[in-house]
Amino acid sequence: MRHKLGALSTLISSVVIGAVGLWATTEYNAKQLAVSQLEQKQASEIELTKQLEDLFPYLSSDDTNKRKFGYAMFVALGRETLALSLMGANNDPAGQPIAASLTTSTNHLIAAQAMSVNSSLKLNAWLVASPAATGVGNPPISPAPTGGGIPTLNPDRVNALQQWVGTHSVIAGLKDVPVEALLNSPDPKLAAVRGEAIRDLGIKSLAIGASP
Repeated sequence: MRHKLGALSTLISSVVIGAVGLWATTEYNAKQLAVSQLEQKQASEIELTKQLEDLFPYLSSDDTNKRKFGYAMFVALGRETLALSLMGANNDPAGQPIAASLTTSTNHLIAAQAMSVNSSLKLNAWLVASPAATGVGNPPISPAPTGGGIPTLNPDRVNALQQWVGTHSVIAGLKDVPVEALLNSPDPKLAAVRGEAIRDLGIKSLAIGASP
């Protein structure tokens, strides 16, 4: 009996030691894998950051097509939100086709941001363009001003927009909102109002790169 108990004890000890060893090996391998994955992710982020930094000169170019290319590359690299934020902050019409394409994104947050930026760029461009030179519906757009310049708004179109704001039933309760806020606010409610104004005022697609 003692012999059997001793053999059984040895067997149990071997099983326990083996199980502990297997667990320790598994834990070690899992931690090593996690470290390796983290290092790969960090390396990828560093490479992506470098790629984005290399694209910034395109966004500050006087060439409309170069700026458009820069925004498109940001999107290709999975930085749609950053691209939209930049084109919106710069009020850059070169980004409008990119913003328009992102309005159908399957990511609802990106689509909503794209709709807001797209409507803002369209309405801003319409206010800058000269009706006499461009016609009412489809204004050509010059490159965005560089060096902090601010484009001159067409007073007739500003007045037309102000009258629309003051009379349109969809925006009841928002009549005291300044035109500047309506143009550039990321607020979803004001973005929806911009969309209504674009439809009612007959503002169509932008012809990027033409001379006003």
